[in-house]
Amino acid sequence: MTASFLIGLGTALPTYELEQSELGRVLCEYLQLDGRSERLLHRVLGNPAVRTRYSVLPDFSHRSGAALYGATSPALEDRMNVYRQEAPRLAARAGAIALRQAGVDVEELSQLIVVSSTAAYTPGPDAAIAHELGVPPTTERAFLSMMGCSGAFHGLHLARNMIHSGPVLVVCVELSSIHLGIPRDDGHLVAHALFGDGAAAMVLGSASDHSLLEFGTSRTFVDHEARDVVRWDLTERGFVTVLGRELPNVLRKHIRRFVEPLALEAGFAQPGDVPSWALHPGGANVIRVLADELSANSVISSREVLSEIGNVSSCSVLFSLQRELQRHGGGIPGIMAGFGPGLTLSAVGYTTRPGSEAATRHFPPSSIP
Repeated sequence: MTASFLIGLGTALPTYELEQSELGRVLCEYLQLDGRSERLLHRVLGNPAVRTRYSVLPDFSHRSGAALYGATSPALEDRMNVYRQEAPRLAARAGAIALRQAGVDVEELSQLIVVSSTAAYTPGPDAAIAHELGVPPTTERAFLSMMGCSGAFHGLHLARNMIHSGPVLVVCVELSSIHLGIPRDDGHLVAHALFGDGAAAMVLGSASDHSLLEFGTSRTFVDHEARDVVRWDLTERGFVTVLGRELPNVLRKHIRRFVEPLALEAGFAQPGDVPSWALHPGGANVIRVLADELSANSVISSREVLSEIGNVSSCSVLFSLQRELQRHGGGIPGIMAGFGPGLTLSAVGYTTRPGSEAATRHFPPSSIP
């Protein structure tokens, strides 16, 4: 495979910042919760692991009106109309930052790859995002849908196979807040208290000049026996997120053994010795498992991201990677790892390049250009 370098990285968050402590009344009222479910929701919202999240909707603020969630549950069509309006603009902001940082003009792109698990229509968001960014109509594009929290890895893998023709822009955008619905079970309720909206983008190239990092070997593994532990179901009223209670234990079973080959390749006998980790911040229990199985230092960035923006599905691991680049100078080996429906584990090794921390300093996860 052609050597692949991350030459630009951008993130964007929507306008409405949601304080977890203020969401209880709004969510309980709309979700029509019984006493037990209401107590569970308040307990989850009270977990200090998530402090704030972001949404494209004003609906969750006491000071704003309802744009989507009124007296009745919105149909899938209503939710997709919000996505069509909001997602391309949010994604284009992240993409523009990544392109500017890479010093790449949209005319130079060989391909645009869009990743999202919160949209279901065609032509998909890839076409709209291409229009927002001014990508030439002759540029190849692809839309990777319903890959969940591991979506960024699938986009990365596809991009690495395409960079021989020129730079590739990968954009992840998720609007989980538009899929609020009456909970089926506790896992669905927990998802409402965990997922947020956002976008992240990366530009990949085959040249090393001014790059942020070089990607190394990648790995993937699917536990078919745990295929229903993380799941999204499409219904006439929207998407339903299923989070099984078994998820932390399934991760504990696999994660250390899964990343060990990448740690050994980087010259470390134990995964915990790897100095840089960009991990998907799936939730408080997930981070606890990762800290136990890898190291306490491995979850520093992912814990910060979870606290500040919640779980943004496919985008989250790129927010964590951005934090890691801000922390480290050049020549630092690391591992980016995450998981998604399937249950699919994904990981890739990397080595930071000189000046990577300076290049990302002006683009913190909370930036809204």
